[in-house]
Order: sequence, then structure tokens, then C-alpha cells
Amino acid sequence: MNTTTPQPLVETALYVDTPIYTALRQIAPYFEYGIFDARNMPVFIKKRPVVTAQRVFTSLPKEINIRSLSSSRVPLKAGGVVYYPFNSQSNMNAVTHRQYRHVLTLHGESHKMASARPAARMYDYVCVAGPAAIDRYLDHKIFTAQEADQGRLIQVGDSFVQRYPWLKPETGPDAEDGVLFWCPTWEGYDGKRNNYSSVSKGIGFDVAARAARAIGTERIVVKPHPYMGMLRPLMWRYFISGIRRLETEGFDVSLVLNDTPTPLQYMLRVALPRTRRRDKDVNNPIPVRLGLTDISGMEAALLVAHIPTMTIALTPQNLPEYLRDIYDKKTLVADDDIEERVRSYRDAAVALDTRHRSCMFGYQDPSLQQMSGPERFRWLTEYAHSDPFWQGAARRDGH
Repeated sequence: MNTTTPQPLVETALYVDTPIYTALRQIAPYFEYGIFDARNMPVFIKKRPVVTAQRVFTSLPKEINIRSLSSSRVPLKAGGVVYYPFNSQSNMNAVTHRQYRHVLTLHGESHKMASARPAARMYDYVCVAGPAAIDRYLDHKIFTAQEADQGRLIQVGDSFVQRYPWLKPETGPDAEDGVLFWCPTWEGYDGKRNNYSSVSKGIGFDVAARAARAIGTERIVVKPHPYMGMLRPLMWRYFISGIRRLETEGFDVSLVLNDTPTPLQYMLRVALPRTRRRDKDVNNPIPVRLGLTDISGMEAALLVAHIPTMTIALTPQNLPEYLRDIYDKKTLVADDDIEERVRSYRDAAVALDTRHRSCMFGYQDPSLQQMSGPERFRWLTEYAHSDPFWQGAARRDGH
């Protein structure tokens, strides 16, 4: 006899399917600044044995209303809206429930292939940061220009770019304390040129050391991606040996590990017992002289934070012409003259980053840019409810 009490129906919800429970920390900032409302926006996480085990020793912000879900059917009221911050396989089952609208938000903005997967077509609407993201979908022939023009791709600017209030650009009194902040991404699902991690084979550590010397700091703060090593555990060997090498070279290295899965945090405590840990302290943010990223969502995050940032690339990137000029000046490859390229970028950083932001961020409605997080969420939900693309398609088809 099944005595399970049905979950109450809600009007909006997040659906998450991930094997790594701490990945939910990637969406916590959206609740903190109000683009999602914790009171009315439960997070339904697909029940998996591996996730159930992780929940025992993993803490998440208490304000997030996390509920387990055995199936892919979200308990939403008819006409409700379910948001997807991860492009997970079981989403294919979730979107078959047509009594509510399905909106892909993702949780970052970058030129990684994960930001332009064909699976995006299965959602009713796709949130994008701006012009570069639309071009990415069009270039990969995932959506048509007509679909973009008629509102299936919704430009929401920096709404779903992660916030890092525990970082700040080095200015004024902090000028002698600025660090090099390096945030390598994970290894990705395939070998394509923009699915990579600069941790691989230790390449990024040499670039980080040379960039730190170029900006005149011995302080390097490293934040690894929470998925790093998930597919290739060898990545952690590269990471540990690379951190040791930086310390041997005289750098003051500290790690930000709040989002790292707990078992890996324990492993790093054993492997790197003397390496300092840094907490995400919003009351004492870390002043950053230069950020270093891979092709990843961290590029957009540091742009939003107005932190000067360069990108480590393993090979030259295939980018649209209007972005190529920007990346030509902001990209570091291992065999470059790193010191000269860093100095050259810093001389032009303000103008370059302003151009970069204008390419990355745009708004479906000009008023969105001035809205608070809660106001943006109400606008987006009303947009999905009004269903302009599909209602328009029905009219165009004569139904």
C-alpha cells in the first residue's frame, strides 16, 4: 500500500538532476539576490542513491527549499513554470509534461559547448545573457534567426550570472594587497577545443605563476570547479602537484573550496595540509588585481564584478569576428610572452572589458536592466505565462 503523501502543487519551481549534491551551491546566489524567491520557489532534486548519501554530510544554505523527487514530473499547477539551471539527461522526461512551461536558464554564460547544446530545443524558452549567446545558438544551427527574433531566446543580461560578493576589484587602499585569482574549470564531456581545464597536465600553473609575477604579486587564490576530476580523477593529481609547485616557487597560495565535494576537501586536507583555505567572506572580500579563467562561466561572473580578467586557452579559439578582437587581447596561451600580454591587457582593460560586457549582456526589454532580482523574476515568469513565441506560432499557423 502506497502511503506517500503527494507534494503540494506550486506555481514555479526549479528542477535539478545532478550526481553532485554540492552543485546546488552554484544556484544559491540566485536566491541570495532574489532572481529566485525561496519562499515560493522550491528546488526539486531528482532522487539518486549517490545524492542521498552526499546529503548526510553536506550542508547547503537553509533558505533554499530543497525537496526530493522520485520521478521527473514536477508537482506544478497547470500553467506553471519550471526552470532548469542544469541541462541534465532526465530533463528530457520532465519537459514531456505539457501542462506547464519549461524554461532553461543554465547557471553560467560562456563559449563552452555546454552553453550551446542541441538539447536546448526541447525547452519552451531559453534564457540567454545577450547577443553573443544568441549568435552561438544560431551559428550551431540549434535555433533559427526567426525563433530568436520572435522571442524563444530570452535575453536576460546578467540575471543568471553567478555573483561573487566575496571578491572585489583591487582599488585604492587595497592596491598593495591584490591577488591573482585563478578559477580553472572542469574537464568537460568531450575533447572539443573549448571544453578543457587549464589544470590538465599542469599547464595553467605555469601561466598563473608568470601572470602573478607580471602583476607584481606573490599571492595566488585558486578556486577549482566543483566538478573538476569527476570524469578524470587524474585531474586532482595535476592539481595537487601544481599547487605544491607554486608553493615551492615562493608563492603564497590559498584555496577556496566551499563548493568542492566534501570527500575531495578531505583528500586535499591530507595532500595539502599546510595550504591556507579562504572562506567566502562577504564582509572581508578578497581584492583581486587580475582574474584568470578558462573558457567558462567565470568569465561572465568576473565581468559582472568589474574584475580585470584574462582567459587561459590551450589552443586558439574559434570565435565570431566581433569577439575575436577582444579575446586576442585577453587570452593567454602557454607559449605566449605572458608577462608582455598581461601588461598590454592591463593598460587597456577598462575599454576592453566595457566592449566585452556589451557583447555578452543584452535585455529583451530595456527596463530589465534597471530591475531588481525579484522584479526580473516576475517579468520572466509573466513572459513565460504569456507564451509569446508559441502563441504567435499558433496564430502564424492559422490555429
